[in-house]
Amino acid sequence: MPNRRAVSSIAVAAVIASLVVAAPAHADPWKPGYRSYAGVGSVVTAAMWDVLTNGRLNIAGGALTVPSVASFDPVGSATIQTKSGVAAIPRPGSNAGIDALVQSPAQVDFARVANRPRNEAGIADDKVTYLPVARDAVSVVAFNLVYDVLNFTREELTAIYSCTSAGKVAVVGSGASVQITYSGGQVPRVIRPVLPTGTGDVRAFFLRAIGVTSPGACVLTSPSFAENDARVLTQDGQIVPFLVSSWIAQKNNMLSPRTMNDYEHTILSINGERPTTSASGYPPLMPGPLYGRSAYPPGTQRGVFARDVYNVVRSTDLGNAGLVAAVTTQLATPTARMVLNRTGFKNLDYIGKPFRYLPGPYPVE
Repeated sequence: MPNRRAVSSIAVAAVIASLVVAAPAHADPWKPGYRSYAGVGSVVTAAMWDVLTNGRLNIAGGALTVPSVASFDPVGSATIQTKSGVAAIPRPGSNAGIDALVQSPAQVDFARVANRPRNEAGIADDKVTYLPVARDAVSVVAFNLVYDVLNFTREELTAIYSCTSAGKVAVVGSGASVQITYSGGQVPRVIRPVLPTGTGDVRAFFLRAIGVTSPGACVLTSPSFAENDARVLTQDGQIVPFLVSSWIAQKNNMLSPRTMNDYEHTILSINGERPTTSASGYPPLMPGPLYGRSAYPPGTQRGVFARDVYNVVRSTDLGNAGLVAAVTTQLATPTARMVLNRTGFKNLDYIGKPFRYLPGPYPVE
């Protein structure tokens, strides 16, 4: 019988106010003094936590939204000191947050995690608890397809990245010389699929969503292709998977560098569902229908392009009311909700009812 993980949930209801463009993110806490709680881990939610814990002049006058938390990015100095009087530790990378949480209890209080709850090697299932805090999604960004191609179905994306035909996608030729055309725009266009680096989280998330295990020979990839970087697209018709949260955060100037421009790059709808609320693509942007309904966890065919993101705590710390509030309920304030939206995350309305997830792939209906 598969092991299970306890997952707690939070209430996050949306009250949206206007927000002016923000300054680029800081890497680590920059205001003087140590905080009560320290978080490390995934780069996916690092920008969100930076805004929450470092403040912005145009959000609540620059006051810290969650003043008790210090959030450390996965990239920066070789070591970090998270609190007064504790030893410095090697900076945990994007995928090392849970290990640091378990191995360095005096230095780390929670881990930022973008993956679904899963069995962690060497860590007992009841050792840590996942607390869902927001929703992310993945789509594809296109180069010089503005107005011609605005939407792909899931089946068409599966065909494109398998180098086969489906829907309005047709394949001519074979092997590395295959050419993919799409007839659903104003004129037929050549589509050139691109994937970021082979070890990346975005690549794995996207391929799982479209049900592709081994990309076709026509797919261009390279270890130098960074994730969520539109600059890897250099030819007309190229498309690449892109986290919608990163697209929104970059466009809203909440995350630097901004890798796209308004004339050549577009983020596409999938199954007719827009990834952002703005059809024009101009900021301010917020999560769109592709993220799904906030009352239910993603997982069906309609929801495979969305996933929840989490703060993970040691299960023994669930009785620490201050910590639990800092990483859950304090993200439900109007200002915090605004921060989540403008850094590309959808608010969840799981109200207190715990969910249990089984490890394994997303189910597909």
